[in-house]
Amino acid sequence: MTPETALGGTPHPPRVVAFDLGGVLVDVDKTHLMALGPTDAVDAAFFGPAHDAATVGALDARGFAAAMGRALRNRGVDVDDAVVRDEWARVVAWRSGGAALLSACAGVVTTHVWSNTDPIHWSVLGPAIDGVVHHAASSFRLRAAKPDPRFYAAALAGHAPGDVLFVDDRANNVAAARALGIDAVVVTSVQGARELLSARGIAVADR
Repeated sequence: MTPETALGGTPHPPRVVAFDLGGVLVDVDKTHLMALGPTDAVDAAFFGPAHDAATVGALDARGFAAAMGRALRNRGVDVDDAVVRDEWARVVAWRSGGAALLSACAGVVTTHVWSNTDPIHWSVLGPAIDGVVHHAASSFRLRAAKPDPRFYAAALAGHAPGDVLFVDDRANNVAAARALGIDAVVVTSVQGARELLSARGIAVADR
């Protein structure tokens, strides 16, 4: 039995549904970054301290792009910061039906987004989120990232933990949420999220 089918049950539908993005509604594809240079240079630029800093809001979009570009150039890769920013932005893309499910869910129940993300990726995904869902909790704005309990405390936005259904593709994020009393489930697809909503008594129309 997979985490997505081990749905269990609740006495009533959740009052709030909170979606993680990457690995649930959004694809994360980093393979094209390897064309920029040697693996060690790419890892240092995109997945090192600058990435961690941007994820918790210590670097804005310009600062993050500059830090990534500098890390590449320090390892002999001649690349402009604007190119680096564009390549990083290409890492994320909505899965088929992902943005539509988010919008449809927001039409029938209070809907949140809870995401570990940076300002560059938010510039790609945000237009389908801001003004659509009821509350968007992004790590770079909250200055804390899942599974840090401080992230969840802020992301709840005043709602009781027991009123929230949270879906995330990472077991450690789900475990941290459950420890706080949130009904959290590992989900790794748009269809899995749709099936979970149905099992929890939330009817979301296809779009």
